[in-house]
Amino acid sequence: MPKAPAPHRTRPRPPPHPPHRRRRPSPRPPGKSYEAEAATLGSATFSATAPTAGTCPMTSYFRSVGSVRTATVTANGVAQSVNFPSTPDYNTVVTLTASVALQAGTNSVAIANTAGTGPNLDRIAI
Repeated sequence: MPKAPAPHRTRPRPPPHPPHRRRRPSPRPPGKSYEAEAATLGSATFSATAPTAGTCPMTSYFRSVGSVRTATVTANGVAQSVNFPSTPDYNTVVTLTASVALQAGTNSVAIANTAGTGPNLDRIAI
């Protein structure tokens, strides 16, 4: 009697790839965000690109423990003084929004304090 052929063995199928996970949205607001450290008698300068000329809100995320800190915000050579209120501790980041006039195209924006300690900047969003 002939031998029966051996049953065809197949490898077990690998488990399917996990489904693609949706990327969580960034905790940062829409628009451009920049990070910078605070400085005593210094500044944080960055560039921002605007599709058209106009006034735009600039939101600063910062800490300012113990006192109100004043800084000069300059956009394309136009300066304004901004008071950053005191925050309860270094773990609490608060926001302050100021309006800046931007030109169409690339703009230079700076936050500076030439008389003392400025706010501890976490990020800037325009």
